[in-house]
Amino acid sequence: MSIKRLKKQVFSSILSNSSIYSQASVLKELVENSIDALIESTNGRICVEIDAKSAGLQYMVVHDNGSGISKDGRSLMCLNCTTSKLRTIDDLNQGITTCGFRGEALYFISQLTKQMQIKTRTAHDDVCEVWNVNKEGLPSAVPEKIAGPIGTTVKLQEIFSSTPVRKQFLQKHFRSQMDKIRRMIIGYSFAYRNIRFQLKVLDVNFNGHLGSVIDNMIIPSKSSSLEIAMNVLKLREKESLFELDESVDIHIPNSDDTFKVHISGVLPRMRAQDEVAASRRLKVLFVNERLLSLKLKFGRTISRGLNDLYEQAMLLKPQAWFLKLDIPPEIVDVNIEPSKDDVMIPAELILLTDVFQCLRRIIRKECTVPEEQPEDLTNFGTSNPSFDADDVGLTVQTIAPVDTTSSDGKVDSLFVPNDCDHTTKRVETHVSILHESSDDEASSIILSPREELTQVRESLTSPPTSQPKPIQISLKRIPLISEMSQRTLGLVQNVLFTPSRNKDHRNDILFRESGWTSRVGIPTQLLQLGFVEILKENGHKVSLSSLKTELNKDGIFKVEF
Repeated sequence: MSIKRLKKQVFSSILSNSSIYSQASVLKELVENSIDALIESTNGRICVEIDAKSAGLQYMVVHDNGSGISKDGRSLMCLNCTTSKLRTIDDLNQGITTCGFRGEALYFISQLTKQMQIKTRTAHDDVCEVWNVNKEGLPSAVPEKIAGPIGTTVKLQEIFSSTPVRKQFLQKHFRSQMDKIRRMIIGYSFAYRNIRFQLKVLDVNFNGHLGSVIDNMIIPSKSSSLEIAMNVLKLREKESLFELDESVDIHIPNSDDTFKVHISGVLPRMRAQDEVAASRRLKVLFVNERLLSLKLKFGRTISRGLNDLYEQAMLLKPQAWFLKLDIPPEIVDVNIEPSKDDVMIPAELILLTDVFQCLRRIIRKECTVPEEQPEDLTNFGTSNPSFDADDVGLTVQTIAPVDTTSSDGKVDSLFVPNDCDHTTKRVETHVSILHESSDDEASSIILSPREELTQVRESLTSPPTSQPKPIQISLKRIPLISEMSQRTLGLVQNVLFTPSRNKDHRNDILFRESGWTSRVGIPTQLLQLGFVEILKENGHKVSLSSLKTELNKDGIFKVEF
């Protein structure tokens, strides 16, 4: 086959399909045009309307209250390679600050849409002008004059009508597109706090007539990032999230070049007692007001790095977060993807190393529960006042829930060696839990903490036997996180834990808390306190501070005094 030049309409259609490939990608271009028009506004508004049955394939409208389009630019705005945001290549090399810059999105959209209508008005106009756009990107007729507010409205009907295979595929997967659109609008609301975002999902009949509003999501402007996260994630406790606002100085090795990176956003604490559930997924990354994809190189690196930081801190992987990096625009290349959702930075490795070090420090600081003196730990759930924590110099820490599952799956027991007697100076305890496999809710623990101490006392004062004598603390079912942490280990009583009823989620929590226990080495406050009381009753002068605890890899705690 001989080589021939493609017709303009053919290669334009090919290019448009590579850049505009879904309802979400169409809406992204329209919303970013509106954002650029509102960049200097202090009270901007963007309203998006899509039909409920196809997530915008049949009907899509984007309206803003920006400055509008001047009359001399209205006939050019939908032509290919026409833009008001870029003049020379130096403008791009010196750092572009607008969302768009290529001047081709509206032209590509006109190629893929059966009907495209634009309405606009500036502050100098008395009325709006409205016109339809043809496949060439030009007005199909003389614009009509109608009443309307200042701003611009773009209305699309029958998107991807020129590509029936793609339209059929997108229609089949409209729910995933609807979810992407919602996440995208929420993401922009985090970065552009001067703009009020609204997403309306409408019932549109076959003839294109609008019906009732099925869903109406409004994110007001001037709300804090934490407030937005609380609302969209439907959280009740602010303590499950925390805001960050830090700056990092980046130094280039073997060079005098330095620059500053500002890090802001909202991260979850992801402890077992926190409210952010594993099923609530919302990850948003911005670099210089540009929404990035977490599937491409830079976004994927940030997402994986955050997961690693939380795992290193023995926390659950974060499923909902917002992170924004402000980097000098002259060192950021944004022109590497058709969708403009990835960036390239010359000193990327150095930058990410310093950024992750800063995030590691913040996460470890924010995700550690502060020390807190409990109101009353003297009774440990009983009415017997004979035990006084002050007598042994107790210093109690409010710590995250701790997993007591042993590495070898043995029962929960206080292990007393054969050679233990009244003069023993070294005691070993083996801590684990006896479970019966069940997904039902946890039942109460058979032995109270006071009963546990009583049995420990009896085992220490009884004559040695030929076999070790374990004291079992049995549970009828697999416990919830709150019950295991508060009742089995006797931790601070006024800490509120949110139990997890999902088995996989619960096992994930227990696995990570087991690592946390091994790292800090202080999960047995109750057991240490019990040994202090027992040894004092047997004539030994000992306090909690004089006990020396060591945890080995098998879960054996060696307590010396």
